[in-house]
Amino acid sequence: MRKFESTTNAQLPRQIDQLTELIQVRGSCDGKSLTYVKRLLTDPALLNEGWQSRKQRQHTQLHCNAQGLASKSGWTAIDILQGPDYTYITTFKTQPSDCLG
Repeated sequence: MRKFESTTNAQLPRQIDQLTELIQVRGSCDGKSLTYVKRLLTDPALLNEGWQSRKQRQHTQLHCNAQGLASKSGWTAIDILQGPDYTYITTFKTQPSDCLG
């Protein structure tokens, strides 16, 4: 995990899509969690109403799919989203228990 962190962080920041860039990766072997710190490249006020709940659903679908971090590896996936000025906006979290049912 430490090697993944250092290798990945050395290549950051990296744009993920038109609105988001990845700025840091943090892993916790003890807590079995992987945290991605991302920056939104636009004002969150410009996003459609309900975007946070839609994004949480997408986050859970991604990490609970057949190859997902939560479903396959049993790790918790966390995305911390910051604004264009690096201020905290929200956190998306998917735990292995979210994949049951």
